[in-house]
Amino acid sequence: MDLMFSLSICCFVSVEMRRTKEFFVNSRTEIIKMFRQPVRISLSDHHSMFISAFTTLLDNGALVDVTLAAEGRSIKAHKVVLSACSSYFKSLFIENPYVHYADLKLIVDFMYYGEVEVPDEQIYARN
Repeated sequence: MDLMFSLSICCFVSVEMRRTKEFFVNSRTEIIKMFRQPVRISLSDHHSMFISAFTTLLDNGALVDVTLAAEGRSIKAHKVVLSACSSYFKSLFIENPYVHYADLKLIVDFMYYGEVEVPDEQIYARN
């Protein structure tokens, strides 16, 4: 009788442990699922921080990628800011995204001297 009682107790404990383990696993899974949901992160003053960052970059001359010139003076700026604020600059930068110095030098020299020698590698490199 002692042996039967012991076996039944062991079986009961084993079944209860399994149930408890399943409950624990199910609870853990639910917790993991809960944390896998998308989380919205927002910054209330994002726009002002964004604008402030660009003006700080401009004030420090950092990451400027275009120089505008008029009346013998020049202004450094960011193409992306100019493009966002002006359709004129946007089309200018998209249609002419980058002019190589060597090409520009040849054009200006041709305008002044009426002739230039263009190396073969420069002609075929930018087709």
